[in-house]
Amino acid sequence: MNLVKLDDDLEVFHKNSGETRALYQEIFVDRCYERAGQNLKSGDVVFDVGANIGFATLYLHRVCTGLRFFCFEPLPTVSNILRANLEKFNIDALVIEAAASDAAGLASLTYYPNNTVMSGLHSNPAVDREVTRCYLINSGFDEESIAYFLEKKFQTATVECETLCLSDVIEQRGIDRIDLLKIDVEKNERQVLAGITPNHWPRIRCLCVEVHDIDDGLSAVLDLLKQRGFMVEVFQNFLLKDTGLYDVLATRR
Repeated sequence: MNLVKLDDDLEVFHKNSGETRALYQEIFVDRCYERAGQNLKSGDVVFDVGANIGFATLYLHRVCTGLRFFCFEPLPTVSNILRANLEKFNIDALVIEAAASDAAGLASLTYYPNNTVMSGLHSNPAVDREVTRCYLINSGFDEESIAYFLEKKFQTATVECETLCLSDVIEQRGIDRIDLLKIDVEKNERQVLAGITPNHWPRIRCLCVEVHDIDDGLSAVLDLLKQRGFMVEVFQNFLLKDTGLYDVLATRR
């Protein structure tokens, strides 16, 4: 497990240097969770679903100390790094080594060891390579660099993991409110939302969801959130133009 220094005040445990620096740019420099976290206060509860090595949790912890986190990360190699970062920064967090979904059980997860953030229950190497290609083109990389990156980053493995429903965690842990539900789960966001029972939706104050617009996925997520009483806003990072990836912020009316 290696450390990388990202700025004068931030040194983290990580797995892949390039991936870690891209996460740092997105979360700490571009501040993609700034609006989602702006109303949090000490004592609030945050569910970080798809926590990876913990950057969203770490960013929100810096924005507001005293938060209580539940971090969901199914990959053992990644969750070990997540735990190390949470301990390093003394964050009040419980790591749940499982994939949130619409049913409890076991599932096969496609794991990219050199590109862990795109690993998931519905990962598709061909689709994921094209999304990454668009991202790199939008970032200004040349064709030779893109070809090298894609060849290196999409070696695959299959990992068996536990799946669970968020409502099961809410019940088992006696959680009476979720002040922010962040979801970034690589095409499994609709299943995660389906794993929340109707009686638990009123406990959720705000959501920030990465949505893959596959099979009208964006419209389906927006319709569901509106039905549950949320106002919704849709954003797209300019680096994700032509990828079908969007961020949805949902807040109570």
